[in-house]
Amino acid sequence: MISWLPHVTHLLINELEARSLAGEPDPRRAVRALVGLLPPGGTAVVKLGACGNKECHVPAPTVRVIDTVGADDTFNAAYLQPRLAGQNLCTALQHGVQVASRAISTSPRSFVPAGRVAR
Repeated sequence: MISWLPHVTHLLINELEARSLAGEPDPRRAVRALVGLLPPGGTAVVKLGACGNKECHVPAPTVRVIDTVGADDTFNAAYLQPRLAGQNLCTALQHGVQVASRAISTSPRSFVPAGRVAR
């Protein structure tokens, strides 16, 4: 079931998915197990919501949630944009968290983090 992991550069999953794939009840142990299966230079991001923790701790801000549909996809796209532009892990995680938090807390939905102007 995890034979595809050696081909993954950016593993972007939630806590339940990480625990299930690794067969580990603890998300920190699960991500360590999964990272060991990625190719050299691969990155694993396990989304823990406001409880985010790791080498780069990026907690989600407290927002009034309106609609969570598409939140994972929004985070993934917002995370990958700076990574593909050569930005570091923490910058990409911060951008993903900011954009996804803004998206789930606005109606009509906005993908521009608060305080920034759309280009």
